[in-house]
Amino acid sequence: MTTVSAARGNLVAVTLGTSRVQLHNHGNHQSTLTYSKSDASIRKLIFCGTEYLCGLLDGDEGIVVWSITRGVVISTMKENSILDIASHEEQETLFVLVANKEIKLYVQEYIIEPKNLKLVRKIKAGKIEDGGTTGLAVSKENTMAVRNGTSLKVFQRESGEKLFKCKLGAVSGGKSWLGLSDKYVIACTPSQVQIFST
Repeated sequence: MTTVSAARGNLVAVTLGTSRVQLHNHGNHQSTLTYSKSDASIRKLIFCGTEYLCGLLDGDEGIVVWSITRGVVISTMKENSILDIASHEEQETLFVLVANKEIKLYVQEYIIEPKNLKLVRKIKAGKIEDGGTTGLAVSKENTMAVRNGTSLKVFQRESGEKLFKCKLGAVSGGKSWLGLSDKYVIACTPSQVQIFST
C-alpha cells in the first residue's frame, strides 16, 4: 500500500492503511481521522483552508472531507467519475475534476461549509482523451490547470475563460503530477518534467 501525505505549515497529514489519516503538528501526533464507511485507500490528500482536510479515495468511492479541529467527517461526495481534486490551501474551497457519462470533463468548485459541500460553479474542460491521464491544479492567483492526456489547458478560475492550451508528452502507466503557481505550470511524469510560463 502506498502512503499518501499532505503538508501545510507545521501540520502534516499521513495515511495509515485504508481510510485513516494521522495528523502531526511540529512532529508530534495530534489526532487520527477515520472514515469507516469505506475500505478504499486514499490516493490523494489536500488541505482546504485551515479547517479542512480532503481525501480522494480509490475506485468509485469518491471524496471524504474532515474537520481538522473537530476530528470528524463533515461531508462525502460520490459523483460521476471523480478524477482529481485540488485546492490552493488558503480558502475553504475544493476543486473537483469529474468526467460525466458523455466523457466530458468538468471542474466543479465547492465551498466547504460546516456540514456539507456547496457547488459554486462548473467549468467545461473538454472531452476526455482515450487512455489519457488527467490532473488538476489551482494557484493562489486566479488560474487553474487541467491535464487531459497530452493536452494541458490553463483557465482563469473565476470566469472559466481559457487562457492557453498546449501539448504534453504521452504518459505511460497513467502516472503524472501537475503543479501550478502564479507564474508556471509544471507537468511531471516518471520520464519527463515540462515547465510552462503562465
